[in-house]
Parts: sequence; structure tokens; C-alpha cells
Amino acid sequence: AHRCRRYSRPLTIAYIDCDDFHQINERFGNHMGDEFLKLTSDIVRRGLRLTDTFARLNGDEFAVILPETHNRDAKNIFLRIRKALSEDMGIRELNGTFSMGVATFLSPPSELKDMVEKANALMRDVKNNGKNMVNAEVFGASNNGKGQS
Repeated sequence: AHRCRRYSRPLTIAYIDCDDFHQINERFGNHMGDEFLKLTSDIVRRGLRLTDTFARLNGDEFAVILPETHNRDAKNIFLRIRKALSEDMGIRELNGTFSMGVATFLSPPSELKDMVEKANALMRDVKNNGKNMVNAEVFGASNNGKGQS
């Protein structure tokens, strides 16, 4: 975040939640739930660049940091990742879906937790409006580029 602020570069944080993960554990057992999370991690990682940072936060929630990534590019990345996840889960008959919040900061706050909270709030909006979408927003611009897909 410091480097992005210093050189006036955008920084994007994404928050990913596996929708209704508890149902996968109940239907297929905890072992398959663990495999589901590993599969999710593998698919998300394949959709990212080497410069991006991917982490499991807790349970079925993940975060991604994309340095020097504008909103449109970030949204397209996560639309592709969501599609890849959906296709793979369908093939495996797991029917897992994913809600994603993507927050791009033109001038990142000094605290990472503040950025994660914004991305989490965008993801929560998706959860409250039907799930299985990408909600992307820009912070720090007059034209904020809101939108769910």
C-alpha cells in the first residue's frame, strides 16, 4: 500500500466468499469440504499474476491483493475466476458459487484492514443481493465505476 501511495498507483483488494459452504460440508462431509477449499485456492491462484498476493482469511473466505491494478482490469480478472470456479464446480457436481467484492483504491488508506473492510462490504452486498456475482467499486475518484456482474 505504501508503494502504491508513494508512486500514485492503484491498489485493488478482493474479498471472496464461498456461498453456502456449510451445505457442501453437510452434503459431502468435511473431507470434501477441505478438498473444495483446496480446489478453490488452486483455481483462484491460476487466475492471478505472480505479483498478486492470495491468502485464506478464515473458513471459506479469501483475500487477494493486486498491486497496480485498475478497477476494470481487476473486475475482469475476478469475472474470469468466478467463471472458472463455476465451471469446475459444475463438472464435479459440487454446485459451489462465489460472492466477490473488489475494491480499487486510487490512493490507498494507510491501514490494510481498512481496505479489506471495504472489499468485505462489497462482498456482503453481493451476498445480500442474490450471491454468485462480482461487485467492484473504485475509492478515491469522482467517477467510481460501481457495478455488479
